[in-house]
Formats: sequence, structure tokens, C-alpha cells
Amino acid sequence: KVIRREMRLQEQELFSASKLRKSREALQRLGFFQSVNITTRRAGEDDRMQVVVDVKEAQTGAFSAGAGFSSADQLLFNARIVENNLFGRGQRLELSGDIGSIRRNIILSFTEPYFRDTPLTVGASAFSWKLRFDDFDRSGTGFGTQLTYPVTAWGYDSLWGLPLEEVRVGSDYRIEQAEISGLGLDATRSIRVEEGTSLISSVTPRVSRNTLNHAFDPTAGSLQDASLEVAGLGGERFLKAEARERWYRTFWRSKTLGDFTYSFGGRVGYGLLGEGGVNGDELPLFERYFPGGIDTIRGFKTRTLGPREARKDIFGRVISTTPIGGNEEGIVNNEVIFPIVQGIGLKGVLFVDAGNAYSADQGFTLDETRFSAGAGVRWLSPIGPLRIELGKPFNTKPHDQKSLVLFSFGAPFQY
Repeated sequence: KVIRREMRLQEQELFSASKLRKSREALQRLGFFQSVNITTRRAGEDDRMQVVVDVKEAQTGAFSAGAGFSSADQLLFNARIVENNLFGRGQRLELSGDIGSIRRNIILSFTEPYFRDTPLTVGASAFSWKLRFDDFDRSGTGFGTQLTYPVTAWGYDSLWGLPLEEVRVGSDYRIEQAEISGLGLDATRSIRVEEGTSLISSVTPRVSRNTLNHAFDPTAGSLQDASLEVAGLGGERFLKAEARERWYRTFWRSKTLGDFTYSFGGRVGYGLLGEGGVNGDELPLFERYFPGGIDTIRGFKTRTLGPREARKDIFGRVISTTPIGGNEEGIVNNEVIFPIVQGIGLKGVLFVDAGNAYSADQGFTLDETRFSAGAGVRWLSPIGPLRIELGKPFNTKPHDQKSLVLFSFGAPFQY
């Protein structure tokens, strides 16, 4: 049943090599199978063809526990229990927790990919998290739901000539008690006025598309997501529009060396505050963008880019500056991924990053955009994922906090 509903080529349908390929990619994206092979052979009649699907099941349930260390989160203890194919129905249940000196994140989630045997995907999650900054702590506890539906199930295969296969639309709901606490002695005024708890109740319509050829190590295809969060159903009032893109293309394939792949990633975010904000037009502190680090703009210290507020002495001289986050964000990542030792999955990467976060008053400016370039290695080792990258920042400003060597090493996990 799980395999049949992912097949793009149905019984009694005119044969299509393109749909056969997309069926294979859809099955690979599930993460349920170590290998997927689809072959065809002639049936008894000349105008008939049989499609044979041969899969080798992967371990869909996993438990892991251990410790990790990274330049972003320092020491981190984590545990995770997950079942990706609950009762053989494709349902997903996960309980995970990360507890460390910088970050705490606990999530319980459940996903039903085909609600009542329809293409509707339904999910629910409960979460609690906390993130420590230099001069304050940001935390939240809440509950969320997710609904998505494929556009093709409504009979729309294309729009203005663009294919709509793998496009899904849906909506998320989030209710969360957010808090700003643990203010440091050097916390600036704009941070101090945000101290305390706030309620967030928001609805987020979204559209997404996923054509990646593999769930965990893609070499072709793309992933897009666009959303508009509307908060104000009680509590804080704001809008956040976001869009993300990740695109892969293998430009050279060698039987002896492996695949050489170019990857482009980009994301933009824009926030707009409703009436009654304590900081003018700026988003609440717990909703602002704080780029910098191994997953955004490498070469800069994690979560330190974007607008900063100065702390001055009695003579008006600047003593220090503190990151306060931005209402807008724009980030671009370019990577060339290449094999180092193909047999063990050790890969290298060359990258160029650009972007920053910007205040509501400032808006996007090229002068405040940061650039960096560098190289690194990645390895999904038997004892956990390892990632080491060296970034060289350009056009830095005096208050920028650099982090030339970025690394991440975590506990073992199962996809």
C-alpha cells in the first residue's frame, strides 16, 4: 500500500518513462528503503507491459543517544527515538531532545502522510525550546499542527506551462508561549523592554515543491518552500513572509571518483509588526532573524550578524555593541560538492556565502551585506555526522565577530 500510493505510473495507464523515473525518486525520498529498483517487462499481450518494483527495506525505527560538540552550540547531549513507518502504514512518530549549554530543544511529533487514505498529510507536534544569546535567553513552549495537499490531486498538472508535480499546498497552526529572560548586565534598552512572556497564535499558509532525487544525499533536483505567517489570533500581532530554495545539479560524473555536484541555496524573510509593538516597527525579539554560522553565512560567529545596538558610557562613547536581530533576512549559499574517498562517503565542499539581516528602518543595503568563502569536509561517519568548514569573511565591519573554523559533530542517527 505504501509503495502503490507513491507510484506516479498507475495500472491501465499509457506507459511513461518520465513517470517511472519520478516514481523511483518518490520512493527514495520516503527513506524507507535501502535500494529501489523498478524494471519493466512484456506482459502476455503485445500492447501490455508489467512494472516490477523491487525494494530492500531499510531500518525505519531508530534510537540514538550521545553527545556532540559544535562551534555553534558547544557541548550538546541528545537523544532521539523515531519510527518512520509506524505499523507499516508510512506514519511517522518521533521524540527527540537536545540539551546543552547554549541550546535546549524537545519535540514530540506525529505525521500521517495519507489521512484516511487520501493525499492529505496531517501532522501534530508539541515542543519546548530555549536558546542562549550573549545578553539574553530566548525560549518557547507550544503546540502546532500541519496540513498539506498535492495540487495534482485537484486535477491541475501544470500552470502557465510549468509542471505542478510534487507541488503541495497547506497550512500550519502554532500556539506558543514565548519568553525573553536571563538578561545580562550589558543588555541594551531595546532588549530590556522585551523581557517577559508573550503569546503567539498564528496561521501559516504555505506552498512547497520537492523534486530531489534522494532524501539525504541529493545530486539532482530542487526543494522550494514559500510561506506567510499571520499572527494575531490572540497575543502578538505580526506578519512574516519567507521563501527558501535549494537546487542541486551534477555537472561531472566519474565512475572512479564519483559525482561532482553544484548546489545553490537561497532564503529570504520579511517581517512586519502589527500595532502595539514595544520597539516601534521591529518584530518581537523572539521572532527576529539572527544569521551567522555554519548553516547561514560561514566565517562569522553563530547568530551574531544583523543589526546591533551600542552600549555607551556616560560620555557617549561606545563601549560595546550587541546583536538585536533584524526584521528582514537574505542569504545565498553556493557550493561545489566533490568526493574525496567515495567508498566511505567522505566528501569535500567549496563554498561562497552572502547575506545578512536588516532592520525595519534600514531595509536591504549592499553595504551591510556580508560575504565569505571557504572549504570543508563532510562525513556521515559510523558514530555520527561530521562537518568541518573553514570560512574567510570579507567586507567586515569593526563590530563583526568572526569564526573562521566551524565544525559540528553529533551523535549517531538514523534517517
